[in-house]
Amino acid sequence: MTPGKTRGERCLRATGSRGSAMALVQSQQITGSGLEAKVFRPLLSGKKMVSHNLDDTLSLLARTPSALDALLCDLPEIWTHRNEGGKTWTVFAVVAHLLDADRVNWMPRTRHILEFGDTRPFTSFDREGGERGIKEKSLSQLLDEFADLRSENLAVLRGLNLQPYQLERPGRHPALGAVTLSQLLAAWAVHDLTHLHQITRIMAHQYREAVGPWSKFLGVLYCDGHSLPA
Repeated sequence: MTPGKTRGERCLRATGSRGSAMALVQSQQITGSGLEAKVFRPLLSGKKMVSHNLDDTLSLLARTPSALDALLCDLPEIWTHRNEGGKTWTVFAVVAHLLDADRVNWMPRTRHILEFGDTRPFTSFDREGGERGIKEKSLSQLLDEFADLRSENLAVLRGLNLQPYQLERPGRHPALGAVTLSQLLAAWAVHDLTHLHQITRIMAHQYREAVGPWSKFLGVLYCDGHSLPA
């Protein structure tokens, strides 16, 4: 569990984030000419591609455990232990996958690139590996383990003090071929986002019939995106 915080405290922090956000909005209200207006940040266009920035990546990766806590903490199992049919994953399985990826994928491959460059390919990553040895664990335990490991990994990553020339260091993926350390770290962040999206899709699937005719307006019910082994 994250040092200094009990699961209850972490859940409270996660579920209290909405109130904090509303307080921030209220604090940004200004008064002019007797009228009240809210301060909004300018809209940033998504058309221009953004280069990888390590600080931005770290900011996102650090928030994933809290995002999972906020969404999943103490939910009924209808949301966390049911899948989308067939051999598809449950939310529980997705969290196990994220934990396993932090354990055997992202930081081990970072170290691999720094030590070997592209002279040796990465070891293949088993996407189903996270489900081994977790049958006796609860979702709360997985969330705690993920939060602890993510915190440890990011501390190590920050401690490397990576320089721009190191981020361009080449590596070799067993399926994708030539990659760089910068691409690996960017992929780590988007991997988090991919599975956060998958989690909401799995949960929405449970109410696919309950919503009735509103389904036509609920795009998440029609999303069939998936990812290949990373």
